[in-house]
Amino acid sequence: MNIVITHGINYQQIAKIDFEYDGIQFTSEVMVGCETEEEAMKCVQETHLPNMRRNDRRLTGIVFDWEIPAVVEEPVIDEPVAPPEEPVIPDEPPVEGGGV
Repeated sequence: MNIVITHGINYQQIAKIDFEYDGIQFTSEVMVGCETEEEAMKCVQETHLPNMRRNDRRLTGIVFDWEIPAVVEEPVIDEPVAPPEEPVIPDEPPVEGGGV
């Protein structure tokens, strides 16, 4: 994905977006009311590109790089595991007469 931010006039930044998805080339240009290029990039990522995805069914499956959450591994806590208890079988009186 290629996003180029250029300074416009009166706190307006112009973002030109160009990327390929599923074999289709997408281009877009948007004017963003921000003071800095960093603010404009954030606006493009958080607003314009998600709107493109919502409005164009061909982009339904796209997940942008910045939308993938960082994988945080949770610490493994080693707790002792008790052995399984053996089933309790009640004592049965002996069968007299050798069975049935």
